[in-house]
Amino acid sequence: MREALFGIFSLLFIAYFSELASSNIVFKPLSISLPDLPAKFAIGNNTGVCGALEVADPLDACSPLRNDFGSNQSDSIRFALIIRGDCSFEEKIRNAQNKGFSAAIVYDDKYSNNLVYMMVNPKGIKVLAVFVSKSAGEFLKDHAKARSSIAGETCAICLEDYNDGELLKVLPCQHDFHSSCVESWLTKWGTFCPVCKLDMTTKFAFSEIKRGSRV
Repeated sequence: MREALFGIFSLLFIAYFSELASSNIVFKPLSISLPDLPAKFAIGNNTGVCGALEVADPLDACSPLRNDFGSNQSDSIRFALIIRGDCSFEEKIRNAQNKGFSAAIVYDDKYSNNLVYMMVNPKGIKVLAVFVSKSAGEFLKDHAKARSSIAGETCAICLEDYNDGELLKVLPCQHDFHSSCVESWLTKWGTFCPVCKLDMTTKFAFSEIKRGSRV
C-alpha cells in the first residue's frame, strides 16, 4: 500500500489558464497545490494537462537531455523538472521540448519568497512552462525519484502487485493497471484515469503490454 501511494505522488496536473496570471500544479488524487508562475510566452489552456514527472538529466537542462523514455516515448505525457541557473530559461525549455517533454517545471536554485516570470522568445516553443520555488522543486524531485524506483509495481485499483506475464492496460497518461481492473473501472465509474483523472473521452489511444516486457 505504501509503495502504491509513493508511486502516484509524482503524477501531476498542470492547469494553465488563458489569462496567464497564474497556473496550478496539483498532485492527483491528493490535490496538493503548489504556487507557481507561468512563463510569459505561454499559450493559455483552460483544461490543463496531466502527466508524469521526471527529473531532467542533467538537472540544469543546459545541454541536450539524456532522459530515457523507453519504448513508449511517442505516446507519453511527461514533465521535466529543471533547476534554475547556469543558462537561460529559454535554453532549458527548448532542451526539454527537443527531448519530447510536454512541459518544463523550473524551480529556483535559492530559497526565496518571490517567484519570477520566465522571459523567453516564444518562437518555436510549444510546451508549457512554469516556475516554482526551491522548496516546491525539491519536494517534487524527492517524489519523482521515489516514483522512478518503485512505481508501476502495484495496480492502483485493486492494490495487488503485478506478476510477470500479466496483461496490463496502459492509459495515455502512462498509468498502467490490470487490464480487467481498468476496464471495469471505466465501465462503472467514468471515463477518466483512476490516478490522475485525465479525461479519456478525448482522442487518446490505449495500449496493452505484458508485465516484464518494458524496456
